[in-house]
Amino acid sequence: MGRIVDGYNRTSALITEHFQATPGDIYRDADDQAANFYQFPYDWRRDNRANAHILKKLLEQRLRRWREASGNPMEFAYEAAFDGKERHGALTYWMLDTLVSSRSSLTYQSLYHRVKGQIQSKFPNQLPLLLGEGDRLVFGDKREINPILWWLLKFRKIKQRLPWTPDCHRV
Repeated sequence: MGRIVDGYNRTSALITEHFQATPGDIYRDADDQAANFYQFPYDWRRDNRANAHILKKLLEQRLRRWREASGNPMEFAYEAAFDGKERHGALTYWMLDTLVSSRSSLTYQSLYHRVKGQIQSKFPNQLPLLLGEGDRLVFGDKREINPILWWLLKFRKIKQRLPWTPDCHRV
């Protein structure tokens, strides 16, 4: 059997050690248990939209309880009826909207920038944070390589094989 790569336990430990995170179990917690940090094991073979729908259902059950229990005046989490019917938390709504409507792979960085922009355009006091490796693909184990970085790395390999050093500073 192949080697199991675990990139999440270290990140989870850093979050719970350095932030005011109350871990919970997204599948096993009682409805009245308050937590603000859940790991979401997902099936990477499924479409992102299917995983987003499952995550939405599980988080909506727990989000209201956390808001009631936290009582933290510095933790701004706004709700609105974005669709004109049901009220949702801004972060949850825009994150799920982005995941469901995305037709291509997203990195956590690109997801963060879109969600942050949407939230802050309506609720400037709510500031989402991105922790961890932003170049990882959402619901995946791969990374997206920045095209500029790719060309720099390729140039470095070519430069190492040349018998002379190109003058990159000359215009």
